[in-house]
Order: sequence, then structure tokens, then C-alpha cells
Amino acid sequence: MKTFRHRRLILKMSARKGAAAVEFALLLPLLFTMVLGLMEIGRGAMVSKTLDNAVRNGAQVAAQSNSSNATVISRINSVLTANNITAANATITIKVKDVVADVSTANPNDKISITVSISVSSASLTNFCVSLYQNMTFSSTLTVLRQG
Repeated sequence: MKTFRHRRLILKMSARKGAAAVEFALLLPLLFTMVLGLMEIGRGAMVSKTLDNAVRNGAQVAAQSNSSNATVISRINSVLTANNITAANATITIKVKDVVADVSTANPNDKISITVSISVSSASLTNFCVSLYQNMTFSSTLTVLRQG
């Protein structure tokens, strides 16, 4: 009597193991997609904050009276490189009084705007969603006044 129940229990358990394997196989692509998506969202947030920091550092240099575009761009590129973003993929725009110019030409209290942008595809971690975001960019802009 006990052996019959024991055999039936073993048969149920082995059938359940097969069902669990099938369920796992069906859910694995969904779980994999969710993990990759979360990685991309995290990378996007990191790139956005890095661009904010790069623009802030560049603006600090641009506000000083003895700075030039070369020093501003160098500071921005160093922040990007330190955060594993290829500086060559970034577009840096520096405007003085809303016109693209060198910051060395700015007078005290002139408005200096710095914009750093990078395409989502070149900042992507896994290339998982590149086709979805091929025309999108991360961008950050900061405006400061030139110090005298």
C-alpha cells in the first residue's frame, strides 16, 4: 500500500518537473527582455546625469575671465571620459549672447550657453533598443554669465 502511494507521488513530482521546465522556457525571453530594458534605462539615467555634470563643469570654466573654448571643451571631454562616454561622440555647442563664438570674446555679464548632446545609439549599453531610439539624443544645456 505504501509503495503504491510512493510511486504515485514520484510520478506526480516528475511530471511537475517537466511542467516547471516548460514554464521557465516560456518566461525566459520575457525576463531577459525586462533585464536588458532595465539595464538600458539605468544607462540612460547615468548618461543624462553625466551630461549635466559635464555641462556644469564646462560652465564653471566658461564663466572665468581667462577661459577659451579649448579649455571649456577639454573640461567637458574629461568629465565624459571619466564616466565611460566616448567624448568624440558628443556634440558640444558654445554660444556667447546666443551666437556661436569663443568664450574668450565674451565681456563681463555676457550670457554664455553650453550644450552637450550625444545620440542614444552611441550611448547605449547593449544595443538592445538602438533601432527604437535611432533618432533620439540625450542633451543638456546650461547658461551662465561671464565673470568680470
